[in-house]
Amino acid sequence: MLDTYAHLLTTGSTHERYNNWLNLPRLGQVSSLVLDITAGGLHQNRLTEDLFEHVKGSMFAYTESGHFGLVPPSTRYGDYLCILLGFTHPICLRSTTNGGHYEVVGGCSYIHGLMDAEALLGLQVGRWSFEGQFNTRGISTAGYLNTDTQDWVPADYDPRLGPRPDDWEVVPMSSWSQHDAMKYEEWRNKTTGEVISSDPRLTPEALKERGVHLETFSII
Repeated sequence: MLDTYAHLLTTGSTHERYNNWLNLPRLGQVSSLVLDITAGGLHQNRLTEDLFEHVKGSMFAYTESGHFGLVPPSTRYGDYLCILLGFTHPICLRSTTNGGHYEVVGGCSYIHGLMDAEALLGLQVGRWSFEGQFNTRGISTAGYLNTDTQDWVPADYDPRLGPRPDDWEVVPMSSWSQHDAMKYEEWRNKTTGEVISSDPRLTPEALKERGVHLETFSII
């Protein structure tokens, strides 16, 4: 539980998850700070200022599924926490009186246990763990570390997804820079040349074949 609170305060941005980014705090540092806070011994320093900046404008919440997270301050009991395909963060939706329609409450800064596609692909198993890396241009790339061999692979080699499809290839990131607008991984069909902005193994059809239960939300 202590580590969960530490993850919340950093919104998942710790040295353990991005270990080549030197300015990020270690999980143990933040856990110790949580203990200090509960003991009434909080002292203002650079770390506490950074952590309060992370959670500013959010509200702590606990879901019926047992997840702790940071949600929009206008969230109410009975709102829905949703993982919408194509979104980088969980979203809070609220049911309306307009027959099965929903309105957007807002995006969630961090929901512990749901930030690495666990709702769609399940938990990372065995010797693999998430590790993002920053390249020399300051671009963050998601990936996975083999804790036995210390080999790192990019997200398109996510062990939960299995082999990459033979007829698709990842579009190189060589032209990206830290000044570009945020971009997402693009895939190119080797036969047709079609380019899509998502992993072909994560389309609604592919997820349903994996047995993932999907729902459709009508948002107003």
